[in-house]
Amino acid sequence: MFKIRAVHSSLVFILCLCLGCEQSKEVKEKPIEPKCISSQSDCFIKLASGEFVVLFNRDPVITETPFDISLISHTQHTIKNISAHMEGKNMFMGKVPLFFEVDSDDELTTSVIDEPKVIAQTSKLLKSSLVESSSVEIDLEELNSYDANATEFSSTDFEASAIETSAIITSDTKAPMKKTHYVANTMLGSCSEENMRWIIYFKVSLENAQGEPLTEHFTVEFDSLRL
Repeated sequence: MFKIRAVHSSLVFILCLCLGCEQSKEVKEKPIEPKCISSQSDCFIKLASGEFVVLFNRDPVITETPFDISLISHTQHTIKNISAHMEGKNMFMGKVPLFFEVDSDDELTTSVIDEPKVIAQTSKLLKSSLVESSSVEIDLEELNSYDANATEFSSTDFEASAIETSAIITSDTKAPMKKTHYVANTMLGSCSEENMRWIIYFKVSLENAQGEPLTEHFTVEFDSLRL
């Protein structure tokens, strides 16, 4: 009888451990608010047509686990189409297509772009763009306060600065800036390496106020992890 109880207790203990591990795994893999993740090469991309922010809702990105890629555009032009795909950088496994659709969550565009990495890249672009313009009075002390460790640099500050910079660069046109949030849901296969580097290739087709076509190309890299 003692042996039976001992075996029964051991089984219960092992079962509890298994359930506990499974629960921890679920919590670890729980989606997060879209952000610029630690392995990401670029978060804020400044192009001639406007600004683009790329965010992920998982950190780290885990194979066989669905995740979202957010693309926030801030441009005066009309976006006609967004085509994108992923490729392995350290091991080519073919092209993984991404299908971006407009997301109605406008709050995202003002709640997550104050991530440290976005701030760091944005502040450099703002400084270089504003300093090159001789038609604007520049407060260098204020600009220098916008760094990656800033704790008081809010999304509102970014919004105002980005709009001001865009107005300077495109002062010859009065077309309003348009901000749109796009989302693509995807997943990586487990056959990839344990730690793998990926490249996302973006192609954005736009149209200006005169109906002329424009095309922008840019890439963003990130890492995936196989558990």
